[in-house]
Amino acid sequence: MEVKNFTPYIRVAMDSKIESNFYFNRAIFDHEIIYLKEGELLAKIGEETYHCTPGDIIFLRPQQNHMLKTIKNSPIHQPHIHFDFYYQEDSPNVKVSFKKLNDMSKAEMKWLREDITRQWPVQIPSVIRLRNPIIIENILYEIINEFDQKLPFYELNIQGLFSQLWSHLSRESHWQKNEQLHKYLDNLQNVKAYLSHHINREVSLQELGEMSNLSKYHLLRLFKEAYKVTPIKYHLEIRVEKAKELIQYSNLPITEIAAKFGFHSVHSFSRSFKNIEGVPPTFYRKKGF
Repeated sequence: MEVKNFTPYIRVAMDSKIESNFYFNRAIFDHEIIYLKEGELLAKIGEETYHCTPGDIIFLRPQQNHMLKTIKNSPIHQPHIHFDFYYQEDSPNVKVSFKKLNDMSKAEMKWLREDITRQWPVQIPSVIRLRNPIIIENILYEIINEFDQKLPFYELNIQGLFSQLWSHLSRESHWQKNEQLHKYLDNLQNVKAYLSHHINREVSLQELGEMSNLSKYHLLRLFKEAYKVTPIKYHLEIRVEKAKELIQYSNLPITEIAAKFGFHSVHSFSRSFKNIEGVPPTFYRKKGF
């Protein structure tokens, strides 16, 4: 499951308000995201039971029996969407299921999707208690509005909005599984800003630890966990990227460009450049970019 291949298909996007008691015991063909805006729900998903309150996201997977019912007879307000992550030939024909898995016909069973979220880098839980619900709420309402109005090219806009929605849910799940990263996020962002403002020279891990009020080893672990690269490698990458711009769009000699970004020799610059870009610096100048 890769973001770059997303072609999400939204089959239902609805702002539902239910005044009386309701009870669902079913499995669905596709994926569903429910945002509980008002009211309280008891959700039994697989073997787990959740008490859902306003601001919670309920994520339902295909082929998974689940039960939803109101608590305290409270009215329910739940914007929600049914969707496929990738458009399939039968996507427009698939319906919303209200049956248990064992009660589905053979024809209905053919509509069952694979739960491809199991392949996602971060596992999205069945219920997410959001830190900042308004962001998700706003995106969901934009999707619902686009779906209702169906203006020209609405499908394209909905795909972009869904990618934002899934990105926020993935990030939220990531932070909740990595509380230390979230705790030190400001420190890490300050380190990235510091590195971006010091591209004219090398920076040591000790220096970064002192400016971020973290031990250098703690910083190294957190930075790599957050950004999948060490701070020194990240700094090298942005220095090379800025150098590449000058090679492409100026007539400055490569020796001068190397010195401008803190490389002690053309040789060390060329070696670092090729390690990052896969080609020597002269490649871009030869091509006339």
